[in-house]
Amino acid sequence: MKTSMAALLLTLCPLASAQSQENPYLEIPLEGRFGEHITVRGLEEALKLAVGLGAKHVVFSVNSQGGDQLVARDIYNLLSKYDKIFQFHAVVRDATGVSVAPLVWCETLLVRPGARIGGANLIIDEARYPGIETSIVLMNLALNIGEEAKRHGRSADLVQAMIDPCQAVNGWKDSFGRVQISRWTPNNVHSDDFILQHVPGSVLTLTDRQAVELRFARAYDGSVADLGRELGFQGWVSKGDAARTLMAHATMVEQAKTATSKSDRLQFLVDQNRRRRMATKASIERFLNLAHEWHPKLETYSTYRETAHWWGTYWDGWADSGRLTPEGRQKWQERTDLTVTALSKARGGVLEMKYLEKEAKDLGQETLYPEGKLEDLRLDLELKIAMLVREREKHFRDN
Repeated sequence: MKTSMAALLLTLCPLASAQSQENPYLEIPLEGRFGEHITVRGLEEALKLAVGLGAKHVVFSVNSQGGDQLVARDIYNLLSKYDKIFQFHAVVRDATGVSVAPLVWCETLLVRPGARIGGANLIIDEARYPGIETSIVLMNLALNIGEEAKRHGRSADLVQAMIDPCQAVNGWKDSFGRVQISRWTPNNVHSDDFILQHVPGSVLTLTDRQAVELRFARAYDGSVADLGRELGFQGWVSKGDAARTLMAHATMVEQAKTATSKSDRLQFLVDQNRRRRMATKASIERFLNLAHEWHPKLETYSTYRETAHWWGTYWDGWADSGRLTPEGRQKWQERTDLTVTALSKARGGVLEMKYLEKEAKDLGQETLYPEGKLEDLRLDLELKIAMLVREREKHFRDN
């Protein structure tokens, strides 16, 4: 019985050893901007493919300068669901802005010569977080991502400084040559021993040299196919290039969706502009007609009649003095006020039309007025308004 059991164990051991040496991987590119070239849909399909192919490792080839922070957030959350399924690794050409977020899930970071990792290009769209100060958003992002980085064996202080510009961080070698990282400036450390001294006021971005010296990443300039040897994995076998195809297809779908959205948006803006221009043109014409209808010179007014001596015939007669009566002056002023109001509204419509005509040209539409016509109309209206205001208090019909 003991002999048969020993034989069984000897039979199973090579099988177990062979299984432990199987390390199939799938390479997934994270190249371009988040939200444009790197999409949640594309990455999710690539990860599902990796599961279906039986991959144990996922290698991200990273060359990104950031992008949409909400897409980066969704990708960060997506990777959390697969953290127990795969070992994530990243080979970084460039990872700046929000593209730092996926790196915190990686067991291994490798940087190519000239690589950068950090917050350069980090832009937070405040409109995405209405009512919340940007500093609060950045602080919360930094805390969450820093904790995950720490869980994967990386300095939380370094990662937080890459996102929060209020965060300071220092890196140096102690007397035993060990790397130390702290947000506080240490005492009795010679300046030559500092690898990094980052003060608040900007986000941190590491060079490839700093990342390696701080033990944040490893230097690597080989292929993904040779990465298994670098990491000490046997049975490092690629599961193909289908992930790149999926990511590219998702990018095409996203771009087509964006193009359709932009086209729909453009047509909406064109239609809206056309409606506003037609309404404004009708408004201008209506108020010009009202101004003409109420123009004070188109009305008759009561005036005083005064005696006049006609020397040629030696008798006294009555003559129109042209001086307005109180009733006549009141009517003149009322019609003047109505006309000035109508002309002012027409002038406001002209100013609005100037803006709408410029917008129409920017949208590739034909204008309703010849070049310079609206400016001439504005000047004419302002002159008419000024003359009416000046004559409002007139006492004689003809002065």
